[in-house]
Order: sequence, then C-alpha cells, then structure tokens
Amino acid sequence: MRKKEKTRAKHLVVFMAVCVCMLLTACGDEKQKRSEKGTADSPYNAAFVFVIANNNPVLDLQRVEEFSGLSAHPGSTYSFILGDSTPSEIYGGSIPDFTKKGYTREMISRVEQSVQADLAGKVSEAAPDADEVDLARSIQTAVRVLRANWKEDEENILVLYGSGISTSGLINMSDVSLYNLDVETSAEAVHNTLDLDMEGIDVVFYCAGDVSGNQTDLNDTERKNLMAFYETLFKKSGSSNVNFREELPPAGSYDFPYGVTEIPTCGDKSVLSEASVEYNDISKGEDVADVFETGEGGMIAFRDEVSFVADSTKLLNPEEAEKALSSVYEYMLKHKDVDLLIIGTTSSAGDDKISSIAFSEERADVVKNLLARKGIPIERLYSMGCGFSCTELHIPDKNMDGSLNEKIACQNRAVYILDRNSDTAARIYAEMDSKR
Repeated sequence: MRKKEKTRAKHLVVFMAVCVCMLLTACGDEKQKRSEKGTADSPYNAAFVFVIANNNPVLDLQRVEEFSGLSAHPGSTYSFILGDSTPSEIYGGSIPDFTKKGYTREMISRVEQSVQADLAGKVSEAAPDADEVDLARSIQTAVRVLRANWKEDEENILVLYGSGISTSGLINMSDVSLYNLDVETSAEAVHNTLDLDMEGIDVVFYCAGDVSGNQTDLNDTERKNLMAFYETLFKKSGSSNVNFREELPPAGSYDFPYGVTEIPTCGDKSVLSEASVEYNDISKGEDVADVFETGEGGMIAFRDEVSFVADSTKLLNPEEAEKALSSVYEYMLKHKDVDLLIIGTTSSAGDDKISSIAFSEERADVVKNLLARKGIPIERLYSMGCGFSCTELHIPDKNMDGSLNEKIACQNRAVYILDRNSDTAARIYAEMDSKR
C-alpha cells in the first residue's frame, strides 16, 4: 500500500515538472515571438531646447537619454527648438509604429537606427542666426509646443541642453550678478510675466552652469544660484519634477559669427575686488604696507568712511574722511618712493558709463587733494575714475528686472587706493584705456 502511494507521488511530481516545463517553454516562445515582432514602448511627448551658441558647451546628443532612445518609442511626438535670441523650431514630428508593419525585431532595429540618424542630422545642421541667447522665449516656445501635442496618458517632458545663461530678453544675465542673485524674487518676476502653464510637464536640464568659449567659468555659488533660479521658476509655473543632469559635457567650443555677451562672474579665479582690504582692517602705516606688498598688489577700499553727499563730489564728513586716510598718509611719509593711484567707482544707476567715469574721477580727485593738503607731494598722487566700467572692480548690482539692487550698489560707491606701480594698477589702467 505504501509502495503504491510512493509511486503515485513520484508520478505526480513528474507530471507537475512537465507542466512547469511546458509553461516555461510557452512563455519562452511568446517572449521570442515578441522579440521577433518588436514591442511598443510607452510613447512620450518631448520638446527639446538646444542652446547652440559660442558660450555654451558643445551638444552631444548621445548624452541626452530622452533623444537617444526617441525612435524606439513609437507614437512619441517631438520638437527641436534652437535657443538663440530668436528661438525657432528646427524640426518636429512623431515616431511611426513599425511593429504594425510585421517587421522582425532586426528589421525594426535597422529602421529605428535610420530614423535616429535622420533626427540627429536635423539637429547637427542647426546654427544660430542672431546674436545672444533668449531662454525665456525658448522655454515659452517649448511649452506651447508641448501643449499643442498634449496627450493626457503620456509623459510630457521639457528637455534643455545648455549652460542656462541667457543674455537677452526677459532673463538677461548680462547685468546681473549670479553670485548675489535674489533667486526667489527673480523667479517670481519672470514667472509673473511669462505666465507659463507647466503643470504635468517634467523638466530635464543638461549641462546647467557649464560654459565654453570666452565665458568665464561659474564658481560653485553662481552655478548653484543659476540652477536654483530655474528650478524655482519651473516649480512656480507648475512643474513638479525638475531634474538636473550634471554629466560633464564634451570638450571644445563653437565659433559662430553670431556672438554672445560674456556675463559678469566671480569665477574660480581671484578677482581684484577680492584682493582689496576694507578700511576697517587698516589701523596704521604698517598695515597699509602689508596690503600694498601682497603679491600682485592689494588695494584698500574706502566706502562709508570716505563718503560723499548723494549725487555730489562733496565729502559728507571731511573730518571723518581725513581720519580714515591717516594710515595712508603715515605710510606715504615713510615710503617716499611710492606713488599712489586713487580710483573712484560708482553703482550702475543711470546706466551712463561715460558720465559715471567722469563723475567718479572727480570724487577721486577730492581724495587726492585731501592727501595733498596734508603734505603728500601732489606729483606722487594720481587719480582715476572707473564708474561701473571696470569689470574686475564693479560688483554687478542689477536685479533680473533691471532695477538697482541697493544692497550691492552701495558697495560700488567706493574709493580704492593702491600702489600705482603694482600689477593690479597696470591691469586696471589697461582695461580702462581699452574702453576710451
């Protein structure tokens, strides 16, 4: 009895094993059939903004996942937009469904490769037809195209490939300090003007903060603020998913006949304004010597201590100014071989570079004459006005909407004093001479 039960149990195990094998074989056959015929991946709706300009990293389409796999998603719609100052659609269309034509997987693969190569060719032919970059209009164009091709059951994606630096239009970074950018206020102002409807649109941003050509590299703070600005703008506009892809772009740069303005940046290199020492850190002539004799030649910055009546060349407090300059006077008495350069600077209020240079030189003359009256020979004192035209001295003080950022502007209303024979002075002379 037990022997028969054991025999039946063995037969049952064998039967079950055969059934499993048959089921796995059937699944394998079906999988093989799907492989031969090809399967339809989920389609999506994508608008690509490619910024192809001299200050932007070279476009590498293989890095853009949403583009490189586009032909393998039948039914997907796409639009390629060139993000210069006159943004336009390079090419657009939809991906055919080759699985309905009875092609084998190998045939479909070849057709997809051909379609992908054709799409890449369309993009590679693109070149700017105007100076500058207008990302506000480019993004606006992309969102309109996405809405025109909208399907509720598909993923809708805005893909940007570029540095994120815009030099014209509503987002104009030419006169704005990314280092001191008020992200929330700027994003709110742009959002209110553009009035983008990005609800349901995911954003993928490649190479944000990466630059090329003559554009100075952004430092970590500037890069962070740039990405924070766009993320804030997109989320205020309704997007719930903003993804920055930070893979390094390929080396090289463009050289188109259409130029792009270099935006002001602190970069990762030391700048002259960072080489200056505030008056409050100076108490005697020895301190002045330490500043002047550092490397390329440092500067002493006088702001509130040597201040002027608003819109005037008259000292607000002559006694306080004279006291503030006493350490420089002491230094000059002990170093009779040194000549001083006194530089006046202004904020960018008024936007008149020529008059601001003349005005700031008059203020520098006032300081020069004050030192001369104290007994420093006038032939050892030189004055210069830079207004807001010296890129290494001026701190960008405009908000995104063009208004003056007073918190920064007050720092630009200054007088700098340095050794006239220093490398620092030579660079400032050279830059200002080139602008006359």
